[in-house]
Amino acid sequence: MELSWEDVLAMCGHEYGARMVDVEFLYHATSQTNKELICKDGFLKQHVVEDKFYGPSAPVVGLKGVFFCATLYNGVLPIRSPYGTERILIPLNAIFDDKCRFFFGSCKRYNNNKIYIYIVVARHGDWRLMEIDGLKEIDINYNPIFMKHGYNNFCLFHHANNNVWTEFLILGDVNADGMPWDDVEKFPS
Repeated sequence: MELSWEDVLAMCGHEYGARMVDVEFLYHATSQTNKELICKDGFLKQHVVEDKFYGPSAPVVGLKGVFFCATLYNGVLPIRSPYGTERILIPLNAIFDDKCRFFFGSCKRYNNNKIYIYIVVARHGDWRLMEIDGLKEIDINYNPIFMKHGYNNFCLFHHANNNVWTEFLILGDVNADGMPWDDVEKFPS
């Protein structure tokens, strides 16, 4: 079920157990083969967002970028992923600066009652800014989903039941040179 920006604002503002938690990293899980390519190339290669998860009318379909997550599970990085056993960790301040623009991409509630909020991030000077027509821009300094506070510190909406996940579509390729990796368990998607 698709949720609107207004639905997300209401959910984040009124859900029992909702709060903001500090986050330091974006993470992206992948296979061992893809990790080797990423390490060789020094970046994560952008891909076109397809409609198989979002539906053909979703505003993120057709954009080119790399998906990341920042959601913590019980206060720590998740130990499992449906995407692979290798996880790259990228500090938020290595991607986000004062010139990034943030947009509400979409939000979906799935049958298992999990909710996924998708935020689109356009970095300064990115020609893909022209592709953002129709998406609602988010004020990074004040919103209930993801905020910058202080100097290069970020916090993210967290639900006590761990059923709300925030994913970021970073437009374009993403530098991975020198970024740390760790291992996670893979579970069926």
